[in-house]
Amino acid sequence: AEACSWYFPSGNLMRIKEYSSKLNYQINFHENGEKKSEGAFEEKDLFHRNIGKWTFYNVEGKIVLEKDY
Repeated sequence: AEACSWYFPSGNLMRIKEYSSKLNYQINFHENGEKKSEGAFEEKDLFHRNIGKWTFYNVEGKIVLEKDY
């Protein structure tokens, strides 16, 4: 599996994308370091469309939404 990371200008982690043959997974972070959202995505799709179940969090790290794509 391969992973790519993106960062806020502050240097804090913003996004991790993991690419593997079975599942491509993405985790997004709020600038304070708490998770913002996570779930799988379709790599073959130009816009890396979300697939399966995604979980969304507020800035305190509490789940605010779970959505199936």
